[in-house]
Amino acid sequence: GQHGATLPPLGPLRQADLLVIAPATLPGRLRARIRALPGVTAAELLDAARIKVNGSYVAMLGVRPATFREYAEKPTAKSATLWQNVAAGGIAVSYLMGRQDKLSLTGTVSVTGSVPRRLPVAGFGTVGISGVDAVVSDSVARSLGLPVGNAIVISAPHARLSRLISDLRAQLPKGAQVVPLVAQAAEPGAAATAGSAGAISIPAGHGSGLSSAQTTAFLTAALSRAGK
Repeated sequence: GQHGATLPPLGPLRQADLLVIAPATLPGRLRARIRALPGVTAAELLDAARIKVNGSYVAMLGVRPATFREYAEKPTAKSATLWQNVAAGGIAVSYLMGRQDKLSLTGTVSVTGSVPRRLPVAGFGTVGISGVDAVVSDSVARSLGLPVGNAIVISAPHARLSRLISDLRAQLPKGAQVVPLVAQAAEPGAAATAGSAGAISIPAGHGSGLSSAQTTAFLTAALSRAGK
């Protein structure tokens, strides 16, 4: 709570099932139309882009901390301090990024947006959207020049995602895509396909990606959590 912001109590946790993302601002009524689709229980508007943090491109989200935290992994969602710090202007980073960059919870990072800024580290946590390494408040995202409202995270835990994705694509403007964030079994009689969960193409920037050693370390860490 080093930055002193306060947030309302945590609401119900939500599974992040799909991500809609576009190069520019999505139509104003799209979120309401998405929420009306069968199986959708919640949808949250986000800002999303790749942006330089400490000299390397990372996928960043601009969010409303009080409501977006419901989509994060449970330990991260329950960390009131982390989200209070994000609301007060800090940047939450993934555990992997925090470890690789040797970041300190009492330190700052350099963020190169439309105006270069140094942001205090709000905390380390898994936000529930694969590939996203940094989260800031929507007000900080606007100050950095991220696209406004160009992404929507969707919770539809009981929907058949293949059908929902088809319905969504009929609603999306040109250039927008919908990406599954979870794997789901194929429908009876349908051939199983390789999952694309987490295969997110966030616009802007050309990061160098993970090295072979970093990929090995990442997969080793993932395997150590198997079954949890």
